[in-house]
Amino acid sequence: MRKFRTSWNARLRSRGGPALPAAAAPVPAVTGTPGRAPDRAEDRIGSSRPDYPATAAPRPIRCTAAKPAATGRRLPTRRTSMNLKKASFSTAAVAAATPLLFALLPAGVASAHGYVSSPPSRQAQCAAGTVDCGQIKWEPQSVEGPKGLTSCSGGNGRFAELDDDSKGWEVTPVGNSLDFTWSLTAQHSTATWQYFIGDDMVASFNDGGAQPPATVTHHVDLSGYSGQQKILAVWNVADTANAFYSCVDVNVGAA
Repeated sequence: MRKFRTSWNARLRSRGGPALPAAAAPVPAVTGTPGRAPDRAEDRIGSSRPDYPATAAPRPIRCTAAKPAATGRRLPTRRTSMNLKKASFSTAAVAAATPLLFALLPAGVASAHGYVSSPPSRQAQCAAGTVDCGQIKWEPQSVEGPKGLTSCSGGNGRFAELDDDSKGWEVTPVGNSLDFTWSLTAQHSTATWQYFIGDDMVASFNDGGAQPPATVTHHVDLSGYSGQQKILAVWNVADTANAFYSCVDVNVGAA
């Protein structure tokens, strides 16, 4: 008969000694996500560690810039910055265009301006609305042209209506002499003042380069003339090649 070896536990029991405790049951392996405390009941079976709560995912930290301390001054807005840029651009454009503007001005143009206001010249009647006129009604003092002309417009095409004798100009009745008054909006050194009827110069006054006042009056003798006449008054500026022209329609001997 074959002999079987008995275990130490069976030997002790056969001798009446205490039996060794049964081997502890194997601890089930803990399942779950590595590095994370178990959060399911089946993950905690056989675990001797305390039941920690699940750890929430970290929340992102949002950084906000600190608001500047109040200083009593308004901070520039986007619109303010745009306005400043536009203003800077406009200033730069004007500064750049100014030399070009002066370069385009005709050489020798006088800074002085004036016209005969009494008796009312043709441009004075335009300014007063006595006769319907174009651009000249806004600037009766600007009839300027080269010296030596005999036209009422001073050779200016935009004032050509002043040369139209049929436009219906008001005729002033006068005696055998007449006072002509110039209104000057800018005074300039003057060479001479001249008055013509047709091709005849009926009077001339030499100022010798002096600067005239705001109003200048000349007494002109018209003896030897009668009836309706067109008198051309000329202001010759001293330091330019230009002059200012005014035509006055009068009826000599009618007053």
